[in-house]
Amino acid sequence: MKLGVMLSLALSMTATQAADIVHFDRSGNAKEIAFDTDQYPSYFRSAYGNKEYGIAVTDGYKIWNMFNFGSPNWVELDQNLERALPQYYGQLLVTGHRVRRPIATDGCNIAHWRKLSGTSYFQWLQHTACISNPFRDITSITGDRDDGVAVLAKEGVTSTAKIYRETVYANGEHKEWKVVTEQGLSNDLEQITGNNRSGLIGFSGRNSYYLRNYSGSWKRLPLHSRRIASITGNNSTGPTILDCAGEIYSLTSYSNPQWVKRGRVDVPSGYCNSLERTRFLAGKFREGSIVIGSGVGVYTGNDDGGDTGGGDDDTNQVPHAPSVQIGPAGCSNGQPTSIIGWSSNVETSSSDLDRKLPYNTLWQSVYDGANQYFVFSGENGIDEKIRVRVRNNIGWSGFTQVTIPARDCNGGGLPPIDQF
Repeated sequence: MKLGVMLSLALSMTATQAADIVHFDRSGNAKEIAFDTDQYPSYFRSAYGNKEYGIAVTDGYKIWNMFNFGSPNWVELDQNLERALPQYYGQLLVTGHRVRRPIATDGCNIAHWRKLSGTSYFQWLQHTACISNPFRDITSITGDRDDGVAVLAKEGVTSTAKIYRETVYANGEHKEWKVVTEQGLSNDLEQITGNNRSGLIGFSGRNSYYLRNYSGSWKRLPLHSRRIASITGNNSTGPTILDCAGEIYSLTSYSNPQWVKRGRVDVPSGYCNSLERTRFLAGKFREGSIVIGSGVGVYTGNDDGGDTGGGDDDTNQVPHAPSVQIGPAGCSNGQPTSIIGWSSNVETSSSDLDRKLPYNTLWQSVYDGANQYFVFSGENGIDEKIRVRVRNNIGWSGFTQVTIPARDCNGGGLPPIDQF
């Protein structure tokens, strides 16, 4: 599961608008809350919370907690942060439950916001250490102190992402990590939500899934009409989603699942094509949904509401596996080079090119970007395999795999450098 494209875009984004919050009351009326702190973040990297207990947010560098929607009071949670999460710079994610206090990760270590034993002071205390965790790159985290957390993470740079859930002792201390099944998933998940007691929910593109029994398999929910930007909820309350147009939908039930529109917020133009997951949905729609992100505002246009967002749209699907063409391009620094080009059946916004050498078992990423061509530098006298996939605002295509025949820029008797 490759989530690197989306993460690198989000982390390198230069935002021009400040981060804002829109929350809805039980009647569906929306209200904006300014993020009033001395250092205003340009965007949020992660957020969680609800109307009853407040929210916690992070821009990847700092973490803030807000307790009262009627009179917002923002507090930065910085005590012992660098020691508990030493790899935190730009990588922070938050989850948890306000009553049980926030939980944060720097992508590998996990820490709880807890009262220091024997004192009345709160600070970040490390819960699990990177050195003992079976992963190195957390891209999504959910859960609480009572039942532990679940994470979507990679074991290493070249590995694929997996879902792990934590088991804890009665006092909330970490016990062990368990791998969560991927059975039933037909797409790579982008975000997970829920908890370890009632199960997990996740999404990718327009697809969403739920897992209620860890010994069972994931169940797919109705396909949404637009790409999903964020998801919240659990298997007790059901999922709620925020889509690329800023519309909020909740699920009627698992027995007769349909997406029902619950509200809408303003989002910047072009958001649906940006593939940046920098706007988040929190809370339960019955108590009032909360949308958090840069440029978010109260929607002032006409909104009929009540639409359903389910159903397949044949004109808005993931791309087919791309068509790939390869042409020799001489030598560069003594190495054979090739121009690799590819095309798709629909307009795409991002591409992923990997290579694999005969003596390696793992694929290595050599290009992630918006172009549909790449100047490839190979090795002398070796057949090399490449694979390419593309994505649009719905999701990733499958891979197309091609072999680049061996060539030699040192006159080793193989085909000339200008032909295959």
